Parts: sequence; C-alpha cells; structure tokens
Amino acid sequence: MNSLTLRGLTLGEGKPKIIVPLCAGNQEVLLQKASALSSHPFDLVEWRADFMDAVHAADTPNHALAAELSRCAEALRGLLGDTPLLFTLRSQKEGGEALLPPSRYMILNQAAAESGAVDLVDVELSCGADCVRENIRRIHAAGVHVIASSHDFQKTPEQAVLTERLLAMQRCGADIAKLAVMPQSAADVLTLLAATEEVHRLHPELPLVTMSMGELGILSRISGELFGSCMSFAAAGESSAPGQLPAKILSQLLSVLHEDGRPSVS
Repeated sequence: MNSLTLRGLTLGEGKPKIIVPLCAGNQEVLLQKASALSSHPFDLVEWRADFMDAVHAADTPNHALAAELSRCAEALRGLLGDTPLLFTLRSQKEGGEALLPPSRYMILNQAAAESGAVDLVDVELSCGADCVRENIRRIHAAGVHVIASSHDFQKTPEQAVLTERLLAMQRCGADIAKLAVMPQSAADVLTLLAATEEVHRLHPELPLVTMSMGELGILSRISGELFGSCMSFAAAGESSAPGQLPAKILSQLLSVLHEDGRPSVS
C-alpha cells in the first residue's frame, strides 16, 4: 500500500489509523469537544465544519465566513498539537448539513487549506469532475493533501460502480480516495470489500478509506485493512455516520488483530 505521512503519522503502515469526528455549532463548543478528546484513543481528527452555525448563514460574505473558519482551524490546531486534522464540509446530498453553491464550497475549502492548520481537506466527488479538479488544484497549491469522497446512505451499488468511483477520484488528483455505502444485506458488505481489494490490488499507489455503514457494515470498519483500507472512522462520544464504533472499542479490536505481530497484508 502506498503511504502518506502527515505530521509524523504514516497512513498505510501498521494498524489502520483511527479518525474521530468533531461536530459543533460554534468555536466555543468545538474547542470544548476537542479538549475532551484526550480521554479517547485516536490518530487523526475530522472537523465537520458543515455543523457550524455560520456555514448556514447565507447572507454572510464569503470572505467573512472563510476568515471565521480559518480562525477556528487555527484554534483547533493549538489544542491538537501534532495530531493531523481533516477539514470537511459535508453536503446534505452526501449525508451532511451543508447546502452551499460550488463557488462558496470551493472558497471555504481553499481558505481552510491556506490557514496552515489543516492537513487534509475533503472534496466530494459528487460536485462534478471540473469542480473536484479545481478544488484539488487550489488545495494542493496551499500544500495540503486531499481526500476525495463519495457517500451513498441508501444502498450499495454494484462493484464495478464502486471501483469506478474510487478510480475517478484518482484521475482527479486526490491523494486519498474515500468511499462509504449503506448495505442492505451481508452480500453488500462483501461487495464493498471486494471493490476495495480490487482497486488496492490494481492501484496500490492510491491510499483508500472505505466502509460499509450501519450495523451490517461494522465488520468493514474492523477488517478493512485486510482489503486495503488505511483508516477507520470511530466515535469519540459522538458519531458522524451510522455504524461508527466507539474509538476505545475499535482501538481494542485493532490491537487484538495485531497482537501476535502479524505483518499487514498491505
């Protein structure tokens, strides 16, 4: 598996890295929740900026909102130290809270990258190839990496569709490809894992983060590493998607899988 190092943390080596979400409506609550993370095991933090009240104020000028989010990111960085930070503006169509025109979405992602406080920015594949490429170009210009993402909270598409989505992210220039789908059966979980294995086997240069959501998909959050997934999302007191295990439990399970020193298949 190709590796990517962020503030000394290498994705794609050793155990899958645990990433936990932070969701809050304002900076004060955001920092309170960030301070409380110390009681949980994790490797990275995802700031779900789409939960911020300011993001939903349509009359706020782009520059003012960008400045506010940058200040929040800088404050978070002060608390997180060297822990890598992922900035995410999850849209409503992808299961989040944000309803933003493409131009505003792009400006805010760029501002986060240029703050110097975040290490990764999430860019949704569904915003369209041109939008994705321009987002990635601007974020890369700021020296920050990109996770391209795709979410389906209703179903699990066929394996060929899933592999194509991951490869489309690679073609657009993403550093990491993320895919989350909802299973309706155990077979759907196998479809997600098979797509992950296929892309990992044929394109080992592309780091992957994949998961099957909900209770049916919990296995994919634990064993995704065997198929090529380098990270797993977990809850540190709150979850941002169905099926996320508490970070403490996920950490224990991953440790058990690695306790005999078996080398990773990746």
